[in-house]
Amino acid sequence: MEIKQKIEILFNSRLSGYAIAKKSGVAQPVVNRLMNGQREIGNLSLDSAQKLANLYDKRINEVELPETYKIIRDVFKQEFKEILESQLELYQEDPTDDDKILFHFLLDEFKKILTDQQAIFELGDYINQTEEPSQAMIDEL
Repeated sequence: MEIKQKIEILFNSRLSGYAIAKKSGVAQPVVNRLMNGQREIGNLSLDSAQKLANLYDKRINEVELPETYKIIRDVFKQEFKEILESQLELYQEDPTDDDKILFHFLLDEFKKILTDQQAIFELGDYINQTEEPSQAMIDEL
């Protein structure tokens, strides 16, 4: 998710401008101007934008996943485990540089998805809105 999206979601949350400023370390006048539309997120300093994005990340990681989303995470673990095992076989037989890169890329993606609560929430919301599984749904992912 892009930093701008994280900041927009943060400003549309239940947090007040005061709370956002205090928890992020960004000056309250800056937060207020952003929330009132008097300043564009794109005109923020990199430091302020990163502080706000970090607050979003901190808040999303504090949220407890609903049970149904935990099931999604468990399914991910199993599916990725199978993919990684097949890649590991290739990697151990006669690894090329591409095999090594692919294996480490898949492993990094696996770790990132399982620790990124936002990705799990987004996927959970998407799956909850879907009535009938289809190839088109899989292709959209």
